[in-house]
Amino acid sequence: MCREVGTHRTFVQTRPGRMRMDTVESLPFSLDVEVQEERTVFRLAGELDMATVPQLEEALRTGEHQNASEIVFDLRGLSFIDSMGLSALVRAHVAGGDGHQRVSFVRGGDVVTKVMQLTKMDDRLDWIDPPEERDEAV
Repeated sequence: MCREVGTHRTFVQTRPGRMRMDTVESLPFSLDVEVQEERTVFRLAGELDMATVPQLEEALRTGEHQNASEIVFDLRGLSFIDSMGLSALVRAHVAGGDGHQRVSFVRGGDVVTKVMQLTKMDDRLDWIDPPEERDEAV
């Protein structure tokens, strides 16, 4: 992948021997934390990479979610994730389990899904429907 400020260029194989270049506009990272009675939802958007992981780690250190029995990471808003971002999510998953909290993830878009598939995290992490859809079904 070729990286430029503000864009990502990816090369997509359209058929054997043929490639197409797609450009995806990147969004600034944002994190919204919603603390509910039994659940804390971390909604991530933009790029989760080595530059933005400290923001996620700081939010996890604040302790607002410590009393929640469930922590949900909503990845639908992410436009990009690198190995540092993936590592931060895996560390949060392990730490939550150690603290006897259920840690689950809402699937992201195509780019994030591809990273999860390539690293086999799609088989190892707990994937759920978005919390608002789960709440409506109850």
